[in-house]
Amino acid sequence: MPWPIVQSPNIKRHAPPLRWDNIVRDAVPPVAPAPISPTITIAIPVLNRANMIHAAIKSTLAQSGPPVEILVADGGSTDGTLDVIGQFPQVRLLPGPDADAHDGMNRAAAAATGDVIGFLASDDVYLPGAFDAVRRAFSDAPDAVAVAAPALVFRTAPNGTREVTKTILQPTTTDVLADEVLFGTPAINAWFFRKTAFDAPEPFRRDLAFAGDRAFLLRLISRGGHVVVLEHPIYGYGEHPQSSTLDAAGSQGPRILADHIALARDLLTNRAAPGIDRRALRAWLTLESVHLILMQASQAGRILTLGKLLALFARQPLWPLQLLDALRHWRRLLRATHR
Repeated sequence: MPWPIVQSPNIKRHAPPLRWDNIVRDAVPPVAPAPISPTITIAIPVLNRANMIHAAIKSTLAQSGPPVEILVADGGSTDGTLDVIGQFPQVRLLPGPDADAHDGMNRAAAAATGDVIGFLASDDVYLPGAFDAVRRAFSDAPDAVAVAAPALVFRTAPNGTREVTKTILQPTTTDVLADEVLFGTPAINAWFFRKTAFDAPEPFRRDLAFAGDRAFLLRLISRGGHVVVLEHPIYGYGEHPQSSTLDAAGSQGPRILADHIALARDLLTNRAAPGIDRRALRAWLTLESVHLILMQASQAGRILTLGKLLALFARQPLWPLQLLDALRHWRRLLRATHR
């Protein structure tokens, strides 16, 4: 049984699942054309997803409005992925190999020519009307460094039908965006960024396989730039056994938490995101440390689990108070997203 606080507060679960067609049909309301329309680049890192990338690219090409630049950063696929990509003359291929998905994202961001960049995972899709909503948001807020939106999580049945299992919500106010990145699920693929946000040599850290996106978002938010939050979902995450983060078994959970802990310690030590509250970072470090101990408890046994908690107390004597602080941030994000 999961410990309640470690459930992401900005995820709404649907039981029973909702019909994809019913949700998507009205997900993104029509918007008036943007008077000044920024150009968009869609970056797709991929490795051996021949059975999925076709739908991802099609969801991009199906968008209304001006054409967009589509860059596919291939990591060295050997399963026919390149053949699928070759079916789309609109796509510019960045050949591999590369180190990982974050390396591919970095390569694509460096090669992008659009004013705005969005990242599409090869097993995901954009919802109809997504780009029109993004263009309009940037046009209405020329000072915005990013646009963020809710996202759907879906699974595909053997007959090809989709059902929505979760909605990843965005806060109603931007003052809790840091809480979302630390204590929630930020859903970076449902964000679009100004090209100018990618001024670092390596925007997505390759030493954090499961937290490079959070590190990037925390750096962006710490600068204090304007982020526009949309009300309606624009993105769909595919949930399947091969997913590195959305497999139902949660097999990567310990590795994800270990990356979160490493990132929190690094930010506290090196102050790489000076605009992020250090007290919140300490609370996040404690929360993820306890979360990892509890996740491993079923394998470790009660005595070893108690020993790990005592060791944590020795390293961080104030961890019970920091855990209460984490709960405060968790509840604030919950109130800001469930409306």
